[in-house]
Amino acid sequence: MRETPSIHKSAVIDESAVIGRDASIGPNVYIGKNVHIQDNVSIGANTCVLENTIIADFVTIGSNSTIGGVGFGYELNDEGQYELIPHLEM
Repeated sequence: MRETPSIHKSAVIDESAVIGRDASIGPNVYIGKNVHIQDNVSIGANTCVLENTIIADFVTIGSNSTIGGVGFGYELNDEGQYELIPHLEM
């Protein structure tokens, strides 16, 4: 079940961010510069959406998440060292 569309009063949203229709943004959410949140998106409490991130229609993001930052994608390379694997949208 989707939340009723609303933006919690404790959310911090950069003035350059674009928020689509029927978005639900929970308590203590931070939305950075040039973020584009499309329609019917739900973002749980204590989540950070970092600059230049695009979130598509009908996406649900749970609480305590960081979106748009470096993830935990590491893989051993041929020399036995861990190498960061970028998380890219295809």
